[in-house]
Amino acid sequence: YNQQLQNYNTQRSSMMNGLFGLGGAAILASERSLKRDVKLFGRLENGLGVYLFRYLTGPAWHVGFMADEVQKIYPEAIVPWAAGTRAVDYGKVAELMGAHA
Repeated sequence: YNQQLQNYNTQRSSMMNGLFGLGGAAILASERSLKRDVKLFGRLENGLGVYLFRYLTGPAWHVGFMADEVQKIYPEAIVPWAAGTRAVDYGKVAELMGAHA
């Protein structure tokens, strides 16, 4: 059990560092319709899903949130994006979660 708990905490810490290590200015297109190969990676304590995905425009894998989920919990972290889509201000999410140093 202790090993499983330690693995979970390590995974969660890595996930948080990856998401919020982007810096306060990171605003990323986060609309589901702009992504493919979406896989749920985990959930934060506040219920936000953390996903692995690729943008429709490229082959690289990314980790991040979905705008529709962020809007339900932190609507002030949503930024209008091109063609009526939404983006997530990761710095604002970190600030609202109390994770911002």
